[in-house]
Amino acid sequence: MGKTGSLGILLEAADRGGAAGFFGPVGRGGGAGLFLPRICRPRYGLGIFAHPRPRAVPQFLCPPRLPSPHRAGPALLAAQGIPTGAYETLLGDARTWSRDSHSFLEAHFAQPLGATRRLVLRAYVDDSPYQGSYVYPDLLELDESLNRAVGGELQFHTELPHGNQLIAGSEFHRDFRASYHIYNASGTIFDHNYPFHQYSLYLQDRWDIMPALSTVLGVRHDRPSISRSTTTPRIALIYHPVAPTTLKLLYGQAFRTPGVWESKVEDVAIGFLANADLAPAKIRTAELVWEQRLGRRIFQTLSLYEYRMKHLIDQIQVDDEHTQFRNTPGARARGLEVQMEARLPRGLQAYARYALQRAEAVDTGKRLSNSPAQQLRLGGASPVGRYLTTSVQVLGESGRLTLRQSRTAAFWQTNLRLAARPPRTLAAWGCQLQAVLLVQNLFDSRYAVPGGLELRQASITQDGRSLALRLECAW
Repeated sequence: MGKTGSLGILLEAADRGGAAGFFGPVGRGGGAGLFLPRICRPRYGLGIFAHPRPRAVPQFLCPPRLPSPHRAGPALLAAQGIPTGAYETLLGDARTWSRDSHSFLEAHFAQPLGATRRLVLRAYVDDSPYQGSYVYPDLLELDESLNRAVGGELQFHTELPHGNQLIAGSEFHRDFRASYHIYNASGTIFDHNYPFHQYSLYLQDRWDIMPALSTVLGVRHDRPSISRSTTTPRIALIYHPVAPTTLKLLYGQAFRTPGVWESKVEDVAIGFLANADLAPAKIRTAELVWEQRLGRRIFQTLSLYEYRMKHLIDQIQVDDEHTQFRNTPGARARGLEVQMEARLPRGLQAYARYALQRAEAVDTGKRLSNSPAQQLRLGGASPVGRYLTTSVQVLGESGRLTLRQSRTAAFWQTNLRLAARPPRTLAAWGCQLQAVLLVQNLFDSRYAVPGGLELRQASITQDGRSLALRLECAW
């Protein structure tokens, strides 16, 4: 129980400036479906749902062939069923589904202005439509949204006397369409468009104080039309006491502006309230890094860090009937990360990464949900003959706290990648083929991660073993 399968095909073509590909299901197979033990009752079909995540629409990536200074992004389209009763919808009802698409086009241009100066231009177009159908006990509700945006960035690079490298830039983003439409059989519940824009200015200077010591100073100012203006600094000190050793002291601030969905959209039919008073979420981070090269083939890193967040934006249960996005007091965390990489003879590579962290709420001091205390990653890659490369990754993680104060179990997961390159290429097209087989969760480990406030289940079981085959053509 608890397994279902799907079969897909991915064809991908790529050059040095982009990629084109196609991915979509061509068949299904495998077990009885998704089993949710907490709702194992006759009214819910004993908690069994067949094919819980039908991928009805393929993904499509196709950037046009542009001259070398330009790059284009992908267009993605995907649809899926939602059988788990999210947002108090009926469990297992096939009429509950969502469909998302995203298309993105970006262009770059760089122009040297003499030996020490350079101008960089970037422009993009972004389009993200969404549709959803949600079946509640007494109504069927339909949601639609459309986000269309354009933006650009201008950077000026120059080298100044005394070892200074300066970058000055400006960025502009405009969502000229940010519309949300919610309706049911009784009529329209919500129908509004909230266009917005954001201007940004930033400055960064790298200064080589002495041969063994350098610093990077930066500051950025953002002025969004739907929230408060924010200024965020960053600083880095980099010290090389001896040739194989590097010490870094890093400090930075960042923020996130509330989204239109979080601050403006309201759905009274299901008790979802807007909150126009949301403040930007902010974070401050400090990190000390020690990098050490051990001989010619081994490299290790040790990092100690601390971060503090305030005005976190989270969905809160206001009362028995209403939810709302609000700013919470914040969170803090301390941790360490250790990493070692080795590049050995005959193309062998290996790495090990370990992370230890405690993240807690500022107001209560209790551990945060969905934040593992320990993570371990082990991996390696090796050529097998002239035309095959194998790589293995092992992931280990301690349990996580759920919103209902239960804990998920610790787990191990193994992933396998096989890449085969035939001896001959398609000479007429200048194409070099490569076939890649990806096996996620090789040993079919059973594990779960915490669910969100909108879900009935405290934790959500993740996929078992899955396979993907990719064909690549590089030229």
